[in-house]
Order: sequence, then C-alpha cells, then structure tokens
Amino acid sequence: IRGTFKKYAWLARQASEVWAGNRNATDWAKAAGAQVVRWVPATVPVPPIVNNDHREDDLLVWVGTPSTKSDIERLLHDLHDSLRGWRVLIVGAKIEAPPDVQVTQSDWSPEVEADALSRASVGLYPLDLNQPWVMGKSALKSVLFMAHGIPLIATSTRSTLDVMTHGREGFFATSKTEWSEYLGILRDEQTRKVMGARGHQHALANFDSGSWGTELCQIVIEHLSG
Repeated sequence: IRGTFKKYAWLARQASEVWAGNRNATDWAKAAGAQVVRWVPATVPVPPIVNNDHREDDLLVWVGTPSTKSDIERLLHDLHDSLRGWRVLIVGAKIEAPPDVQVTQSDWSPEVEADALSRASVGLYPLDLNQPWVMGKSALKSVLFMAHGIPLIATSTRSTLDVMTHGREGFFATSKTEWSEYLGILRDEQTRKVMGARGHQHALANFDSGSWGTELCQIVIEHLSG
C-alpha cells in the first residue's frame, strides 16, 4: 500500500491537473505536490423539470450497493419506532430489515432507480463515520436525490457538506434523535415540496453532468492545444 501511494503521489506531480471528487482528495493531491488541483464534484444528468405527479407521501428511498447495505440496516433498526407510517424502498441491495418496518427491496437497474426516484418523497443517505473509506466518498447519492427533487436526510461528512446546506435542500443527522426529528419534519408535504424544489435547482445549477462534461472537455482541449 505504501508503494501504491508513492506511485499516486508521483503521478499527481507529473500531471498538468489533478481532478478529485472530494476535498479530502484535493488536500492529498496538493500535499503530494500537484501543480493544479481541481475539485470535480459528483454529477448526474439533471432534468430541467421534475414531475412530482407520482410521488408517494409515505415512501422513503435508499439507493446503494451490497457494500454499503449495513448503513441502512443499522439505521432502520435504530429508527424502527420513528418509521411507523413510512414505507421504505431499498434499491441495489438485499438487507435484513426489522420485521415491523415496511420494506420493499429491488435489485438495481437504470429503470428501477428511475422509478424509485419518481415515486419517493424522502431520500436516506446514512454513512458509517467509523469506516475510513467514507472520507473518500463524493456524495453522489445526495446529488442524485436533489437532481430528482427529493429532500434528503444524510450523515454529515466533508463531501455531503460540500453539496448540500442543512435545512435548505435537506438535513444532516448525526444521532438517532436527529434522524427521528427530521423524519418528523418531512412528514409535512409542503416542507418536502419546498426543499425538493430547492434541491433540484441547486443540482441543476451545480451538479449537472452535461454542464460539467462540457467544461471539462474544454479544459482537456486547452491542455492538448498548449
């Protein structure tokens, strides 16, 4: 591992630019001696208009992979009392859910994800801060939920703080009490609509893959031309 990081540091110093998906990585690249370091956030295709006609008022959604399923399992067990009246849609992993929580599980596919994001009213993005690799994540799920007009509750990390403002597009929760409190607030339909609209506009302005793709292509062209 030591040799691998030494190799990465050498590559960072040789590169015209280093593009990093989170601020921890940009700090590392700068410390390694990179000439130019650019933060490139997680991006997704952001639709210009979000259709909320199919929203289900009591539906929460988590989108992930088997490698992160323990985060949502732990959250559902911690919050089972606060989840009365909610249904939970799990996309991308098979989890062991509490028996008293209404959970529907689906394998991931583009179609399944799109359907889930069109129906859900609140996104869940729990992370285990005891896992070092969490500091390397880019807050993609935060961006994904905002892009589809879904207010979210997320664990506060450097990356999620970079892409979302607490109380504006969603909430940051660091304890069982806070998760329960914010789930209660988001039972209100008008609150969800306002926060979801803010999130969509924020994602459209800052995290649209089409806009970022154009900008990054232009940077590459300039380097090749120089």
